[in-house]
Amino acid sequence: SGEGFQSVFYEVDQNENISSTPGHETIGQVYYDWGVDAPSGISTDAFYGEINGYLETKFTEDLTLVFSVDDSIKVWLDDVLVINEWGWNSRENFTYTFSAVAGQRYKIYIEYMERGIGAALSMGWEGQALGSEVVPIEYMYLE
Repeated sequence: SGEGFQSVFYEVDQNENISSTPGHETIGQVYYDWGVDAPSGISTDAFYGEINGYLETKFTEDLTLVFSVDDSIKVWLDDVLVINEWGWNSRENFTYTFSAVAGQRYKIYIEYMERGIGAALSMGWEGQALGSEVVPIEYMYLE
């Protein structure tokens, strides 16, 4: 019965200075494909996002989080930096595997940067019992 993660996006200028005022806020699944556009309310081709929430796992198993990103990403799991790919990436997949316990919630914090041209970000998961899929919204919580 999850409602999704909180996503907040900000405009970024040519020097990669991040605006202090959000341009777009939403609650939902981490599955974005803006193409050459940006979230509504963002007027530049470069933007920064902060996405956070709690992920509830389905099974007790080694779980792999899979992030597909264009351009940059940092991911924290329970306040530990587990992915740090802050360069220029073009729809690259980055993963982190951990021992998950069924029904437990794990704190997720994501920083995202779009530097120009194509923009996309999605969060999936893989496991032996789970298979592979984009994380369904019903396993994503604000608290």
